[in-house]
Amino acid sequence: MVNKCIDFLKSKHENLVSLEENFVQVADENDWNVADEITIAEVKKAIEALPDKYKYVTMLYLIEGYDHGEISEIMGITEITSRTQLLRGKNQLKELLKYRYHARY
Repeated sequence: MVNKCIDFLKSKHENLVSLEENFVQVADENDWNVADEITIAEVKKAIEALPDKYKYVTMLYLIEGYDHGEISEIMGITEITSRTQLLRGKNQLKELLKYRYHARY
């Protein structure tokens, strides 16, 4: 999974820009609660729907269990950027799950 993420990013030749710490929010890593009715499969499907820059950080953090130091090394970004992308990915993930859960009815 990690190598696939790295290969994908390299293939796109993305230029990653580090962000100043005072301009970004840091993710609250303990707030990952979702409704009990939402399955792990639904969470994984929602992660796949995230934009790439959020998807890979979210997958590495949630599914693979890497910390921000490890993610920053793997992806070639700063820890602050990793935290910011995780926060934004988490917010989009919650919206996707909320929409999917309520859209069934």
